[in-house]
Amino acid sequence: MIARVGIAVVLAFSLVSCGGGASSRSVLPGTPQGATAGTNAQFVIKVPPKTSSGTGRGPAYVSPSTQSVSMQVDSGTPIVTNLTPGSPDCNVPAPLSPLVCTLPLVVTAGTHTFTFTTYDGLAGAGNVLSTNTAPFTVVANQTNVVTLTLAGVPASLLVEPGSGDAQIVGSGSAGFQFTGEVPHTIVVLPQDADGNLILGPGAPTISASVTGASTGSGLSVAPASGNPNAFTLSSTGFGTGSLSLVATPAAASAGSALNASVSLDATVYSSVIAGGGVNGGGYADGTGAAAAFYSPAGVAVDSGNGDLYVADTYACSIRQVTTAGVVTTPYGPLPPNTGICGEANGTGNAALFGRPSALAYDPANGNLYTMESSYGCAVRQITPSGVVTTLAGGTCGYADGTGSAAEFFAFNGGIVYDPTDSDLYVNDYYNCAIRQVTLAGVVTTVAGAPPPTKSCSTVDATGTAARFFHSQGIAYDSANQSLYVTDPYRIRQVTVPSFVVTTIAGPVPPTSTLGFADGSGSTASFRYPTGITYDSTDGNLYVVDSANEAIRQVTPAGVVTTIAGSIPPTPTSGASNGFGFAAQFGSPYGVAYDAATNALYVTDQRNTTVVQVQL
Repeated sequence: MIARVGIAVVLAFSLVSCGGGASSRSVLPGTPQGATAGTNAQFVIKVPPKTSSGTGRGPAYVSPSTQSVSMQVDSGTPIVTNLTPGSPDCNVPAPLSPLVCTLPLVVTAGTHTFTFTTYDGLAGAGNVLSTNTAPFTVVANQTNVVTLTLAGVPASLLVEPGSGDAQIVGSGSAGFQFTGEVPHTIVVLPQDADGNLILGPGAPTISASVTGASTGSGLSVAPASGNPNAFTLSSTGFGTGSLSLVATPAAASAGSALNASVSLDATVYSSVIAGGGVNGGGYADGTGAAAAFYSPAGVAVDSGNGDLYVADTYACSIRQVTTAGVVTTPYGPLPPNTGICGEANGTGNAALFGRPSALAYDPANGNLYTMESSYGCAVRQITPSGVVTTLAGGTCGYADGTGSAAEFFAFNGGIVYDPTDSDLYVNDYYNCAIRQVTLAGVVTTVAGAPPPTKSCSTVDATGTAARFFHSQGIAYDSANQSLYVTDPYRIRQVTVPSFVVTTIAGPVPPTSTLGFADGSGSTASFRYPTGITYDSTDGNLYVVDSANEAIRQVTPAGVVTTIAGSIPPTPTSGASNGFGFAAQFGSPYGVAYDAATNALYVTDQRNTTVVQVQL
């Protein structure tokens, strides 16, 4: 005997935002014993209303673009019914409520396969929006519940940056640029053929991987916790690759997997944090563009308070710059005496400086050290309380000795603090030598020709047998106990304390060729690099290639990559913020690395600005 049963298939869908899915339920009420074969059944479906913005609806799964549905039991003829307010058995109970349709369906007791498919056109025309097939055994004379989840059919993927992250830009179609060495979130949202989001139960599963990553970029992607549609992009360096995305439907009836590829560019973001005011140059304390510098040169990071100190050479003062861009003058003369230079010790603004060009910070004692290019060519010390004294020098020349008996001629030179032995090292520009300065003021030439002979050329060798040709910047690498210096053509390494000098990037002596090329070792080329700094986080060096208007990265193995400013081989001058090569510089000079912000700070002399280069 075949029992008469009634079937009410009630699809209750849930979704956050614009579309998606949840489970459905078929309730099959029991009938009296002894009933004859029956065909009565009901299928109840709710279609959410559309909104102008596509968002803001209440929980819903069935796409708001749904116009019709196909209902099939086993291999029988599908019943296709329109789902519109004018369709039979369909109504909108209240304004802004879902369209509710109660539709007939034929079923008998026994095992069946139910198949439901929705379309965005009338009478089963147009695109398939969702579908699923589920087996179920209908038992007569009892309540039956069919659990069914409609699987959305993905037609496209909406890929967007995570909210609130200003250092990643782009889209799924344009690709993404983002700061390297910092994790970023992207959100991948499957859409149906009408652009409605498919989320929640019944939504496709999203997977992501990185392909074609350039050497050294370390590009990777991983699922973000708590959100199946969110992923974290990471890189250990800079470079390019592709983000491969796969949306696998929740049911086989919803079609095959949808694939997409999005370009990735892990780079740096450069932005002016201070300066450029007073018609592009001058002198003014203030915030951001309201501040002005005469000639910003050397820069150092005070790890004690997180601030920067900038040697404003022709203002003969030391300027303090917070990472928020607030500029003050703690040392050297204030208006109207700005620009008065000299060699006067004192406290704070009472001290006078002789055109300071380079700065170093001593984290052990909190002292700053300046290298002055004229009026005495001295190394000066500034204590945390602002007391300025002369540590060594006072006469421009070339002499080893203690205190005032020592002489420098380090115009455009550099200075760095070595925390391993608490010494300073000076790149003595005009004397073509590397000088060691103890905190007691004892000065010794450790590489290059010793006093009184100045010998400027380029020779890799040990100690005083080595030669330099007007090298400028200097940095210290505590991991390898080495100094790194820039000369007009190359980057040199000086080991400490053996003082073995080698060329790690750029043409090997005696070859001296200016150029602009990335590469490894001697295949790379530079054009008058100035500032150099050591990145204690990953062991890389960063070089200001001044005449090429570019910021270059040099790995410990000597691999050179341009990360900001001009694109090799053509130098381009300008003044603009931006990712990677979209940023432009005008004669950049000094650079310092801040481990707390994982950023470089660059002084741009022609634009009279301080620029943050976020790694």
